[in-house]
Amino acid sequence: MLRMISKNIKNVTCRIEAAVPFNGRLPRLVAVSKEKPVEMIIEAYEAGQRCFGENKINDLLEKSRDPRVVSSCPEIQWHFIGRIQSNKIRKLTAVNNLSMVETVDSVDHADLLSSSWGATHERPLSVLIQVNTSGEKPPFMSSVVPTPNTELPKDENGKPLKPCCACPDTRLARDQCIIIYGEDNCLDYIEAHKDCLRKLGFNI
Repeated sequence: MLRMISKNIKNVTCRIEAAVPFNGRLPRLVAVSKEKPVEMIIEAYEAGQRCFGENKINDLLEKSRDPRVVSSCPEIQWHFIGRIQSNKIRKLTAVNNLSMVETVDSVDHADLLSSSWGATHERPLSVLIQVNTSGEKPPFMSSVVPTPNTELPKDENGKPLKPCCACPDTRLARDQCIIIYGEDNCLDYIEAHKDCLRKLGFNI
């Protein structure tokens, strides 16, 4: 099994590298390691993988502090990909080598992340903002609601989302758009969204 992990990572990496010349972007591969043992994480790391995603804060904290991971994976980058709970944000920001939170869905969570992270770290924390462009209401996921033109989007409680420069200890790495599967105009949404970000001063 462990040797298969290394082989699979190499295959995926080769496919990514082959696709890069067509879009000019440098992709980042995140290996979702939820419910996987530390041994598999170390095997993937030794095969060149650096970014790993976990969806449960307790599991992420435990794995990040595991002596085997600490000693064998010094350059590991942890991504949190699960739903944020306000009462666990302080625990989340205590994760060793936390690189990105991919599931920011409200102003309150952004503020809590910024203050908790800034109290113990000098570097900014990268975040992804979930934007629901299709109006769907997934049962287990909330998101930011888009607004017309270049108005700041609002969270599901109606609060305008502040630019990440207003949260000094977080950095907008990119955003996530929740789009209905098979929607044929999703590229139009993406291009319109990029245009809005440019008008708001983001360099994309």
